[in-house]
Amino acid sequence: MTDVEFHTATMARVYAQQGHFQKAAEIYRHILSNEPDRQDIATELSMVEQKSADMEQEQEKDTRESDLVYLFQKWFQTAARHRRIETLKRLKQHFSTQR
Repeated sequence: MTDVEFHTATMARVYAQQGHFQKAAEIYRHILSNEPDRQDIATELSMVEQKSADMEQEQEKDTRESDLVYLFQKWFQTAARHRRIETLKRLKQHFSTQR
């Protein structure tokens, strides 16, 4: 038995509603390759491609924000360690001069 793919506008809409914009765009492109005069499909494809691009931008933004959070956490940890080291140095100096 062979796998036969059926590409319909309804399937593409379902994929798009579920957030699978790349798969939806693939189906719309397939439909347009067979029916190039379908303006409704071309419009849907354009909208799906825009949503896909918007989603990619949002993911990049989230990545940048999480990178900033990580870097701030590391900076804060380093600053706290530096403060502890400086405190230990002062204590060491204080006790070594008392001898």
